[in-house]
Amino acid sequence: MLRPQLSPLLSTIRNVSALIAVFSIVLAWHGSRLHYICWVSLSALELIIEWLGNYISKTAIFETTQKSIGDINTRRLVAFSMLTTVIPGIFGVFFFLGQEDIGMTIFKKILLTGLRQIFTLQIEFDSYNAGFVFLHWIILGYFYNQVCIDLEYQIDRKKIKSS
Repeated sequence: MLRPQLSPLLSTIRNVSALIAVFSIVLAWHGSRLHYICWVSLSALELIIEWLGNYISKTAIFETTQKSIGDINTRRLVAFSMLTTVIPGIFGVFFFLGQEDIGMTIFKKILLTGLRQIFTLQIEFDSYNAGFVFLHWIILGYFYNQVCIDLEYQIDRKKIKSS
């Protein structure tokens, strides 16, 4: 059954309304304690960033950039950009699984302190340095994104061959 195509504005309103409705039900189920609100907020932020990335990938500027820098460099750029969705996802898990202050402690220690240590070049290569841990997560996230992009490419190739 075919549905009529919605205008971009109505489509955005529908998606945001669905997002709010679903996460409201999640909060109603789990409760409105701070760590659940942070978890839901980070999950919503992750979805919004994905929508924004999808929108950007369909623009003429992105296509022009892709043609000028090539497929491999575009893939690197996309994998790096995807870190903006991985980071809220990782911290959201800590807020969801941890008790009241666990997620916030990890968020402050690794993200905020870690970023400060990276930008001020105070990274020490031991497991207790927040900058090192954050940098380690970024590197692992980048390679995770590369694997996801490659799997998506392989699946798309198989679909094209089978049709």
